[in-house]
Amino acid sequence: MKEFEIETFADSAVREQQRLLINNYVELSRDEIRDIFKILW
Repeated sequence: MKEFEIETFADSAVREQQRLLINNYVELSRDEIRDIFKILW
């Protein structure tokens, strides 16, 4: 992932990974997912 792709990756996670997000103990918003990607980048 390149830095400019973070927004796209966050959108993709929200759109395509619902089966994983639903089972998460903590509900994550799109912005929180984006922030996690920024930290990991």
